[in-house]
Amino acid sequence: DRPGGDYLNFAVRGGDPAVCAARCERESQCRAWSFSYPTAGLGAVCWLKSDVTAPVENPCCTSGVSGAGVVEPRN
Repeated sequence: DRPGGDYLNFAVRGGDPAVCAARCERESQCRAWSFSYPTAGLGAVCWLKSDVTAPVENPCCTSGVSGAGVVEPRN
């Protein structure tokens, strides 16, 4: 996870973090992103960030920075 720096969030149908990474790449304001995996009560959510905040280990999420281009699937 990368807490803070959010400027936009949206639901991701299908729960694929690559959708979040690709959206960040297309937006000039986006510097980083976090993707929250779907849970029993909530669907997947992408959080786009205007700042690159420090990553924090959290099993709920995966994150990346603009330009990195690599997204690893959830284990």
